[in-house]
Amino acid sequence: MKPSLTAILLLAACPAAGAAILSATATNGDAFTNGTSTGTVKTGDILTVQQGGTVHVTDYLVPTLGHSDAASPIATVTLSLTDRRHAYAGFGAALGVAGDAANFPTYLAGLPYVMTMNGNRDNVSPPFRIDITTNGPGSAYLFVDARLGDGNALDDPSLALVANGAADWITADGWSPVITGLKPADFTGTIDILGADENFDGTINNYYAIYSRPITGSSFSVHTFGEGRNMYGVAFAAVPEPSAAALGLLAGFGLLRRRR
Repeated sequence: MKPSLTAILLLAACPAAGAAILSATATNGDAFTNGTSTGTVKTGDILTVQQGGTVHVTDYLVPTLGHSDAASPIATVTLSLTDRRHAYAGFGAALGVAGDAANFPTYLAGLPYVMTMNGNRDNVSPPFRIDITTNGPGSAYLFVDARLGDGNALDDPSLALVANGAADWITADGWSPVITGLKPADFTGTIDILGADENFDGTINNYYAIYSRPITGSSFSVHTFGEGRNMYGVAFAAVPEPSAAALGLLAGFGLLRRRR
């Protein structure tokens, strides 16, 4: 059987091109506690994570997902909020027990992300928004507290139940659940899960459901969801580009076709 052009390109394609979030600008957000941040930061920024008068982490260099500062008890813990000592982590056997680094989604590891401010989670009037620019097209990921809408941490978020339609933008803007079977045994929903370590001690206290959407240009926005749950997070993966080898194979494939 002759190899197809698609097969040749898949075999020769290089790993995903370097993704970058160039800016993340919040509108109608609360004032941040200190001058190191606006409360919304991205991979590569430095801030002091602080809630009120309590300083949690000083000079935190926002890493990529799946990386952490030296104080982390688990290698794949990444701080999630600018005003809480909360972190993303691989889920464990159930809520209330230690997380497991092996359960950190591999498709998220190494991606740039936006740290958000928990204080902005219920900013509905005027509506909160984060405008994000990237270095090109790709796939964006959104992490939504599983309790949203119905208060149940062990099933999928109930977006339609959020008061005043505050979370309707998630579906309307084209965000779809990521479903690969990556979820803990006690979770009855279907969406892939990212663990929420709310004390930065290795224990998983809540779950984030993972959504994604394609980004065809180099910008997109996320909004409020109007409830007192953990604020969402956002990550970005660039579209893989063909390697030089792939382009060479493509040229060779064209020559072979012309010789027939």
